[in-house]
Amino acid sequence: MTNAYHEAQRIIKKHVNAHPDDIIINAGSGMTGVVNKLIRILGLRVAEQLRPLVHLSEELTPVVFISHIEHHSNQTSWLETIAEVVVLDAEPDGTVGTTSLAIALETVQEPAIEDRLLFCLFKCYRNPHAGS
Repeated sequence: MTNAYHEAQRIIKKHVNAHPDDIIINAGSGMTGVVNKLIRILGLRVAEQLRPLVHLSEELTPVVFISHIEHHSNQTSWLETIAEVVVLDAEPDGTVGTTSLAIALETVQEPAIEDRLLFCLFKCYRNPHAGS
């Protein structure tokens, strides 16, 4: 089983042109499961009853940029974290908003917060089985 797992990882990395040092997060429950696993790995979710006690400075608050077509369950997962979530506007043709991303990046990358942790999560395709 381990050999099959590693072979599958190799095939996927080759298919998406990933670097050998890149990692693939497996969840077995779709993209929302992967998003939640990543959030847990990064330690970005705080228990709801403790959230009023957590006050991060702007330079320590991570920023997550998501596209306008992100599935609502993935967007909600990020909204339940300590991160600032920025939903990017679409381009006029409906594609991911690279113009709004450029503007948003300028806004959060002031000289005082140049080391701020930033995540950009964009859909490459729409899941035809998703109900959104």
